[in-house]
Amino acid sequence: MATTAGSTTANVETEGNTHAPILDGQLDIAKRSDGQAMKVEADGRRPFQKVQMWCGPKRTTTVEKYEPTKDGPAVHNPGTILPGPMELVASDATIEFLEVGIVIGEEPLRYAATLPGRPRRKKNEDIETMARDPTALRAFIPIRQYIPDQAKYYVGCRLTGGRLHPRMIVTSAIFFYAEFWEGVDDKAAKVAKRSAVNTACKHHAAVFKTAAPDNNAQVISLDSQLELFQETGDESILDAMIDSINKKRKRVDS
Repeated sequence: MATTAGSTTANVETEGNTHAPILDGQLDIAKRSDGQAMKVEADGRRPFQKVQMWCGPKRTTTVEKYEPTKDGPAVHNPGTILPGPMELVASDATIEFLEVGIVIGEEPLRYAATLPGRPRRKKNEDIETMARDPTALRAFIPIRQYIPDQAKYYVGCRLTGGRLHPRMIVTSAIFFYAEFWEGVDDKAAKVAKRSAVNTACKHHAAVFKTAAPDNNAQVISLDSQLELFQETGDESILDAMIDSINKKRKRVDS
């Protein structure tokens, strides 16, 4: 069996990140859009941390989905709670990602109310903050030049040569760090909170805080987006479809 996720931490200087580290990880709380909360327990974590992960051919992000039985901490080295030295060094075989939260590596959608037969916790108003799951893995969004239409998330797993391999993960599985929840109404509906945290993550992961120029933008039809959602189950695709419909309505109304 591989090392338990989060069993070790890396003592490294985080080059280029000027945000003050969070000294007490017990006070660092990450939350999912369904209201579930978990202690990060990573003393020294720096908000808005960027790392390098292995990429696919031609420096592209993978389309492989995370599967606990193939990629999880029970079968592969999960990496450390904080980024290791090699994660901070770029190479021709890596892509830069922004760290946004943590995922239960053994069972990403544990406690999800939408899944029958899974253990459920109390209603949101009675939820207590969980201790960090021993199989927790770090979650990321790729750094882009411009704010993308969709938020695509990845879990870091399969530590190799000091760097993690990215695997796609659904939004609802991620316990997002507190910095991405700033300004979001905690009493808002789950869909509204998910949309808000997606917007925050896309914004912080963009070099230029604006949408891509029209001549560079990729136009994806709603039919194509629906097909992609049916194939992957990625909820961020539904959020992007809703955004597209709302934009079209605004243009019609104006």
